[in-house]
Amino acid sequence: MSEKKIKAPIKKRAIGGKTPASPKIVKSKLDSAVRRTKSSSESAGRAKPPEERSSELASIITDDFGQNLIDDFFKTKSSSANYVPVQSKVATSKDNLLKCGFVSVIGLPNAGKSTLVNRVIGEQVSIVSPKAQTTRQSVRGIYTKNDTQIIFIDAPGFIQAETGLNHFIQKQWEEAIENCDVILGVLNLDCDTEEKITNAIVTMASINKPKFAFINKVDLIKYAERLFIIEQRLRDHNIPYMFGSAKTASKENIESLIEHLGERLPRTESFLFDRSLYTLQTEKQISAEIIREKCFNLLGQEIPYQIGVNIIAFQEDQKCTKIFADIWISKERYKKIVVGNKGQKILDIGTESRKDIEKVLGQKVYLNLKVKLKDSWTKNPNMLKEIGYESTK
Repeated sequence: MSEKKIKAPIKKRAIGGKTPASPKIVKSKLDSAVRRTKSSSESAGRAKPPEERSSELASIITDDFGQNLIDDFFKTKSSSANYVPVQSKVATSKDNLLKCGFVSVIGLPNAGKSTLVNRVIGEQVSIVSPKAQTTRQSVRGIYTKNDTQIIFIDAPGFIQAETGLNHFIQKQWEEAIENCDVILGVLNLDCDTEEKITNAIVTMASINKPKFAFINKVDLIKYAERLFIIEQRLRDHNIPYMFGSAKTASKENIESLIEHLGERLPRTESFLFDRSLYTLQTEKQISAEIIREKCFNLLGQEIPYQIGVNIIAFQEDQKCTKIFADIWISKERYKKIVVGNKGQKILDIGTESRKDIEKVLGQKVYLNLKVKLKDSWTKNPNMLKEIGYESTK
């Protein structure tokens, strides 16, 4: 079986799209809206709470400038960089040395952590699904450019459990925190409740390591009123931040984020990894994760959480890579659903998986999938170990 690490292609895909026009004008108009909100508060003779100010600001910018202005603003470099508190700047020394270290990306389930990591790296190193808690194992993606190398640890969303698969996921989160140099907290505006966001910020603040926050999904205008609230909570805990959209972040947004993270990294005389590497996962591991991603995206709400993927054989030659994999299910009643009517569902999973694996490997792939019943595998330590869900501690 192959244990090769994935190297970056000769031509990296470009990050982000076209930068919106006239960012200074956009920023100026938003600043004007902020001043009007502040003036309204002063004329009322009282300090309005963040929730009220936020709602009023959202109304002003929507009524006066329209959706296009809002979309443009959240895509500009100035929209993110200017919202980092001045006191958060980290003093640098030994600028002749390289910046290199581990950054753990943490946040609530479905906050957009994996999407952000993939956007920064420019390649798919983490699987992505609209369903929460898709990430089970900490995934490491490597960004290297000029004098900076960041090893991103895409940690699972935080959960608490004492046994089984969920306990493994919890340990992955804990190890990601322990083994990093910097914390990058991803906070999503569309979180279920504001209380969960507040708790996430409190958890982040309690970690005794350099930290930075990325407020994600600001393009979802219906949650705009939460922006002021989250900003205030971060300021209360002295956590520097920027905001944007992981899905549509421009090249300038990404470079700004890298700059802020780089300021907080250790200095070293050499990088930890070769410049050509963009992930520490092997081809076999990435293939298994891609298959699991397709299961998440093509199956119902409950079933993907009971599914595991075990690569039985990974055979390479110059023309075609042959992959034989088992899709584990925990209950017999799931088998018909995964296989589908006349085998159509498992065929769709295989077809979509093969296309993405071929992109990663850069060659033709033969993929053979079988559905296997592994009764209660998510609670069996030996089965968890067999499929690769074993803590390093």
